[in-house]
Amino acid sequence: MSMLPVAPVRPDFYKCGNAWGTGIIFPNCWAAAKIMPHGNQPRNYNVNGRGVYSLPWQGQSGSCRILITLAGPGVPHTYSVSLTPDEIRGMTFWVIQQCVQKSKGVYGGYATKDFANITNYLLEPTTSFINTQWPPTARFLTVTVDSGRPHLPVGDYSVDMPIAIAATLTEQAPKGNDRIGLGVQAYGQEIVRAMRRPSQWWSEPKTPPNTSPLATNDTTYQCDASLGAPNVNDCSDLDLFKLGAPSDSLIVAPGAPKVLTSSEFVVFVDAGKVCPS
Repeated sequence: MSMLPVAPVRPDFYKCGNAWGTGIIFPNCWAAAKIMPHGNQPRNYNVNGRGVYSLPWQGQSGSCRILITLAGPGVPHTYSVSLTPDEIRGMTFWVIQQCVQKSKGVYGGYATKDFANITNYLLEPTTSFINTQWPPTARFLTVTVDSGRPHLPVGDYSVDMPIAIAATLTEQAPKGNDRIGLGVQAYGQEIVRAMRRPSQWWSEPKTPPNTSPLATNDTTYQCDASLGAPNVNDCSDLDLFKLGAPSDSLIVAPGAPKVLTSSEFVVFVDAGKVCPS
């Protein structure tokens, strides 16, 4: 096929894993990709419509399915969206190459497009992180390559979305911006909630974080591979000192989690409540 894989540009991202099925045969993915719409000019895709240029779209060949969906709180107010078919194909080829081919069929994966529609809105100085009033443009595209096994729509339900939001806010906000700091903590709460019970990451109202400090001088940490390895690096390869010097202090409290980011990974820090005996 003539198209080249196109890597996502931050804040867009991709992720590989066996949550999207195993035993995916690489040639099946190329066969599924061949039936995707193509063209280098924008086309209007009907949302929840019919036909080739509609979303969601899926194509499957044997063990490999390609699923293209629109995600985010603005989708119910969206009836059509302008997309360039070859850009979507490039995203798909990237996921096939990075996830399926490199893992030899062990992993599927997904990639996002236009995730900045979410993060740019949250970065606007007038946007509230508590009961956010989302505009119709708060939507983004996901391309998933999987085995066809049923799963919740990744762009709406995955914990990766609030993690990506918190990381982007941390990276792009001016230093010392208290409003963004509260927003990062609010989405830290959403990360905890999503880990406990899958839900649309924007559907439950955020609450002001509890900022009362909980201090300790005997905190320890360790890298636990059972929690899953980051996207690129193995758990044993992480350089935690990129998050700050050993002498740096960090104050956390129950309900006021912190999200620390580097160019390679995200660390989520939370505090548990101490129950009286």
